[in-house]
Amino acid sequence: MTGRIRKSCGAVKSSEAGPGKGREKGKRELSSHGTAEFPCAGYAFPVSAQSPVPWHWHEEMEIIGLKSGEIKVLVPGKEFHLKAGGCIVINSNVPHSAEGEGEGELRSIVFHPLLAAGTWESVFAKKYITPLTEEERFLACMGEAGGEGRQESGKNRELAEHFWRAFQGLEKAETGFEFTVREELSRICLLLYQELGIGWEQHEYEPGHDSVRIRKMLGFIHSHYASGLTLSEIAASAGIGERECLRCFQRSIRTPPVQYLLKYRIMQGAAMLLAEPEKSIAQVAADCGFDSPSNFSMMFRRFYGQAPREYRRGLKGGRRVGAEKLQPACPPGD
Repeated sequence: MTGRIRKSCGAVKSSEAGPGKGREKGKRELSSHGTAEFPCAGYAFPVSAQSPVPWHWHEEMEIIGLKSGEIKVLVPGKEFHLKAGGCIVINSNVPHSAEGEGEGELRSIVFHPLLAAGTWESVFAKKYITPLTEEERFLACMGEAGGEGRQESGKNRELAEHFWRAFQGLEKAETGFEFTVREELSRICLLLYQELGIGWEQHEYEPGHDSVRIRKMLGFIHSHYASGLTLSEIAASAGIGERECLRCFQRSIRTPPVQYLLKYRIMQGAAMLLAEPEKSIAQVAADCGFDSPSNFSMMFRRFYGQAPREYRRGLKGGRRVGAEKLQPACPPGD
């Protein structure tokens, strides 16, 4: 397949594709971003409180920029409020999610660290990229807008400027855009490396430890959400007790595990209504782990503000906006 910019959902079936929409069941994101030759892809998609980006993680680093509106981005133990024009850089393998505070338009770049490093044996990898991606204190960093009391600084603004130049390069895909994108993303990595070197705040808990636990428990929920999960089973998946499970969820994603399970089931139900229109509401309810269609419909209405049947009719009527994946050209024959 050739072309300077492809707009497609790639391996993701949902028309609302984007980072987080193609996760390997129970683990990390499965979708590839870009190509082996150029491991980088850009995305444009809407986000709102009713259409959030679910918790997910991937080996690649991700930079989320906000074109319009306001959004809340969550990483374990931390919450960022992003305004139009700003961006946030999320480290490799860090669980994260996002939801709109109203309606918003996201722009995202997902790239493998090797795009900047070249190879793991290079000086760029050994001196800069590997220490950056393995730094447990670095979960995410805001560009332009301050977060949690952090004031705007020249470096904050620089991060956002580099991001938008990189995204524009991906979007236009003019001759040599790969050089532009790689340069801008490399500069972002260097800025983050320098920021880490001048003293980042210490957390009251160990983010790396909680991050490992929450990934295990979220993965367990994602794999078994259709069955009758208990708090004890969720906790056991990370080798901890129920009380520590509750504390870990509160520290990491600020949502109780049972509430997260319910929300995840509802979101899976919404995806099934879109992807499998031949299924009855009762079938969708059962496949999502609900004991009755009426319970599913009641919970669905609380979350989406309409009944599943109305939601499905809206999808058929084309009123929901699908995501556009902006991806660089593929080599001939791909």
